[in-house]
Amino acid sequence: KKSSPLKFSKAKDWLVIDVPYKAPDELISVIEVQLKTSEPIVETNIGIYPNVPTRLLTEFGEAEGAEQKNMRWMEKFGEWKHANQVSDWEENGTVTWEVNVQEAGYYYLDLEYKGEGRLVWKTTTDEGIKIQNQQAATDKYAYRRMGILEFKTAGNHTIKTSLIEGDAQTSSLKSIKILPIK
Repeated sequence: KKSSPLKFSKAKDWLVIDVPYKAPDELISVIEVQLKTSEPIVETNIGIYPNVPTRLLTEFGEAEGAEQKNMRWMEKFGEWKHANQVSDWEENGTVTWEVNVQEAGYYYLDLEYKGEGRLVWKTTTDEGIKIQNQQAATDKYAYRRMGILEFKTAGNHTIKTSLIEGDAQTSSLKSIKILPIK
């Protein structure tokens, strides 16, 4: 067993481990973390990174007033697609994600959805930020830019997305993407 130490640092409440560009083992590389304390504190919230896009799948959120399910379909003969998604929206239905934002600032917000006609989506944060946007829908999942989210502070936050107007039966949300603005 070959091993080599990795550099690490602490950025706010995040442990940042510098990993090599290329994995040292072709099949499976393992990072072992040795702690001085016996009980580590582990946050299970999804991290929002200040330097790369973060995709929040609906399966990692909590749906309320909408149905969260896995769908399968064939786009071309023999080409099966699948998606965990949220559909069958009720009035005030939401998908909620708990996230940990490493760095406060401005981020683009994209929604990946499909449906029929024009849809109005609303996304809010626990800091009172609200983005509401009307976009055309198609019968295939695609990302559409909704606007700019601001995280006023780093740390744990809640993001909620809901369908405000449009065909609640055909509208299906697959994920949201948060991209840092630099």
